[in-house]
Amino acid sequence: MGTVRLLGAVTGAALTLLLAVAPPATGRPPTRVVNTVDELSCAFATTSGEGLFIQAGAGSASGESGSGFFLEDADGMVVLAGEGGTARFGPEFTAEIEAVRPGAEQPVGTVTLTARLTEGTPVVEQVDERDGNIRTTGTVTTTEYAFSDVVVEIPGYEVVVDELSCDGSRISFDLVSTNPSAHVVRSRDFGSDICTVAGTADTQVRLSGEDRSAPYAEVVVDDGVNPLKASGEIRMRGLQGTLVAPLTEIFTGETVATLTLRLRLVPDGPPTTTVERDGRALFTRTETPYLAELGLTTTDGRRGEVRCPASEVLEGSISPRR
Repeated sequence: MGTVRLLGAVTGAALTLLLAVAPPATGRPPTRVVNTVDELSCAFATTSGEGLFIQAGAGSASGESGSGFFLEDADGMVVLAGEGGTARFGPEFTAEIEAVRPGAEQPVGTVTLTARLTEGTPVVEQVDERDGNIRTTGTVTTTEYAFSDVVVEIPGYEVVVDELSCDGSRISFDLVSTNPSAHVVRSRDFGSDICTVAGTADTQVRLSGEDRSAPYAEVVVDDGVNPLKASGEIRMRGLQGTLVAPLTEIFTGETVATLTLRLRLVPDGPPTTTVERDGRALFTRTETPYLAELGLTTTDGRRGEVRCPASEVLEGSISPRR
């Protein structure tokens, strides 16, 4: 990986131009994923006090299905287990799994589970998500199963059957994702140190957020007995802004005063940009330092101020996908 560090040479605007070299998001036709996944899990007790746990699943896209189980005693020790069993979903569910004792190789019998599955009302979720310049849209439909006529058999044990001991669902995916020739991601982050406020006892402040234009402030007054807190988004105009928020007791939520926090961001040096290459991928990071000048007052007479180191970080990456 090659790294180049630039001081004050690549600002946010220049970084935007740098990222603009990415190919447009029109590389190939969109990719469609259609898949239905069935899943089931059950927990039973035996008449002698063991716990039996069975899981099964199937996917239409792969055409694969399977099941597994384990039986543990009252001390949590596994006494029987099995995996790689069958699973057939439908109105009548069936599963068969060979049972093996820990440390042994030969099965001692077969665990079977049968049940009638009744589909509930489908719930459709609309999907519209972005990962950089990749957009995924479509639907995810979930249908819960109700269980009846449950029968479980396990060699050497008698199972207490409870139809409420099983749950499961059918989840159907129909999703389309754009397929650009390169994956482009940008992110922005703003934050400060945790700084002690001078002039008022036991008080600290921190700024955070995705952008310096809307920082989130947290003020904590902790005397070790009755800690107080105020927080909220600072309304900014340019590099200055104000937060008015209740100062509340952390344990009870009771408001003890109204806090006013005034912020002025002062540039504290030129931006520093790091450019890295890893094969064909390009990664950039630009950090702009600030001093956050903060003044605090409350309606119960507290007053203080602090100059707190802060920075805004802009990161970007371009990763060719073929």
